[in-house]
Amino acid sequence: MNRITLILILLLYCLKSWSCDCKNISPMDSLREISYHHSDLVFVGKLIESKRDSVSPFYPHYYSFQIKEVFKGAVMKDTIFGKSFTSCSHFPADTGQWIIYANIMDSGYIDISSCGASRSYLDPLCWNCPAAKPRAPRPYSSKKEIAEFEKDWEARKILARKELEEEIIILRNKN
Repeated sequence: MNRITLILILLLYCLKSWSCDCKNISPMDSLREISYHHSDLVFVGKLIESKRDSVSPFYPHYYSFQIKEVFKGAVMKDTIFGKSFTSCSHFPADTGQWIIYANIMDSGYIDISSCGASRSYLDPLCWNCPAAKPRAPRPYSSKKEIAEFEKDWEARKILARKELEEEIIILRNKN
């Protein structure tokens, strides 16, 4: 009897499991074009608030952005609200400026896909582009290897910031 109860509990718990499988889209310009094409709203904004109703991954996460510049779509106010709808929803946490590729849901909230090109100015690396991420150092790496990794990481961030600035110019020219 205990075994059956345990199996039922595990099955019921697994019903709420989420997973997301992003296609590997590379380079960044391809990801940008696909994200732009599949988004209702593209904008630059400042993350105002980012909160969770619960620690549990099954509860939605809420966030809001103060919109600075819109490249696609229309907004009625200078603040827009979003929440996580699926396991593929991105939950922005880095404070500061973001470039956002989002869809407007029936509820009026925006949904940001974690498979898209949305990213913060603080951490502008494209997480769906394998060439953007340096290989992590092995456990027990030497100080020299760790220093090389950190140097490579910073160089990639500088390049990603430059690409982000170029992306904004490209988006402005689309209008």
